[in-house]
Amino acid sequence: MVAYDLGAKRQLWSVPLIGHDAFGWWAVGGKRLALSNPSSVWVYAFDGSAMRQILSKPDVDKTSFEWVSLSPDGKMLAVVQHYFEPPGTPLPSGVPGGPARSVDSLLFYDLDANRELRRVESTLPEFEGFDGMFDPLMWLGDGSGVFMWGQTNSERPGSYATVYLDGSIQRHDLEGFAYVAPNGQVAVSGIGSLGCMFISGHRLDVRHLSSDRSLASIENQSRAFTGVGWSPASREFLFESRPWREGFECADRWWAAEP
Repeated sequence: MVAYDLGAKRQLWSVPLIGHDAFGWWAVGGKRLALSNPSSVWVYAFDGSAMRQILSKPDVDKTSFEWVSLSPDGKMLAVVQHYFEPPGTPLPSGVPGGPARSVDSLLFYDLDANRELRRVESTLPEFEGFDGMFDPLMWLGDGSGVFMWGQTNSERPGSYATVYLDGSIQRHDLEGFAYVAPNGQVAVSGIGSLGCMFISGHRLDVRHLSSDRSLASIENQSRAFTGVGWSPASREFLFESRPWREGFECADRWWAAEP
């Protein structure tokens, strides 16, 4: 990753993004850049100054930092810490990597005060039945919390939730893959029932997340809808529409048709 000053036409700094100790996750907010690797989380200013390590976990065989996200004003940091086993549980004898189950923590960190505000664990009752690991994260437009996707080890989508700074949790019943608007208030769901990787569907449903109210919907059994993304203002959603007929398979390359 390279920071480049367009006005001065010069490179400010660069950091590697591959390798065991390199940064694999990054986020931008305000005038700050957050980067994480399995053992540490760092925050940079865009000009390369004020580089500081925020969090460190040397035992990467048992726990690692993963997704990071900065609030829109750059003052708050959200970090996912993934445990390969419940904290404090010893490794079974003769098992090199620990049990298959895992526990995730979502950390809120105040960068100006330089302190952790809250830690939300996946073992809470509110997350019962939550499908997938905590990943990825997106701050709400007002900075009150983060929207979180459940990352699965397959092509199907996981669960969805909003976690607020005060520790409250709201689960969202969204169908298929969810496209969340930049303001964090609305999402498009209903995509994810057709074709390779389940990236298309016969229906688009725009929902208000806090009230779970449907704002608009489109449904057509002869079309396959594929989401693209939201406008920066969260007012328009771009999607593709392709012909569909019953019996289409991936080998038919229906997904390659001109939208």
